[in-house]
Amino acid sequence: MINRIGMAALWLFGLTFVFAAINKNDPYLIALRGPGNIMLFVASVCVVIALIRCGYWRSQGIAGKMLVLLWCLPSPSML
Repeated sequence: MINRIGMAALWLFGLTFVFAAINKNDPYLIALRGPGNIMLFVASVCVVIALIRCGYWRSQGIAGKMLVLLWCLPSPSML
């Protein structure tokens, strides 16, 4: 059960990171500018590395691969 809750949390946080990366220049995310952008990038890269090391790319099937790809999206979304 904890595994499923963790997987759901990773999906929700991944979507939140993509939303924050897309809207990083909006006035309500003014605190994200500068060092916040760097932290968003570093955090997403660290999560991708952790997901690959934990085996989400191989053992979780298509859902695991989609989760890893979701966490790859914040970096290009900031452009």
